[in-house]
Amino acid sequence: MIIVLAVIALFSGLFAMRFGDSKAEASLTDASHHLRKMAHEAKSLSFTYKTDYFIVLESNSFRLTQKRPIDEPLLGAASDGKSVNIPAGVNYQVRLPNQRKWQAPRGLAWHFRSSGLCDPLLVRFSSGTSYVALDFNVLTGRADETSFFE
Repeated sequence: MIIVLAVIALFSGLFAMRFGDSKAEASLTDASHHLRKMAHEAKSLSFTYKTDYFIVLESNSFRLTQKRPIDEPLLGAASDGKSVNIPAGVNYQVRLPNQRKWQAPRGLAWHFRSSGLCDPLLVRFSSGTSYVALDFNVLTGRADETSFFE
């Protein structure tokens, strides 16, 4: 009887630890899902309407716009597109293919051209030691995902 209770207590403890991590996992996958969805929308809109679109990656959000970011007075100003805030406790960084270090986005404009092509980009969402990394394809705008949850 004592052995059965010990096994139940062990599994209960492991489940409780894993359940606590699911909140971080949900935040990371939610943020990555929104960026994937916005990239797909930007690619579709740019190809359909034969005009350039941009996803402006700011320090705590990203937004879709048709205006060139250099034409906007402030990057935090209202835009003509959708905006998504990064959940609290989630950090995100970007890396261009020719760079070695991850960096904070701070107003980086990700360009989707009317030809249907987009700039290459790597994005990583992290919380503690858990992360979701997205490597966006230039031709398709879709992302290969690498994730680690602890």
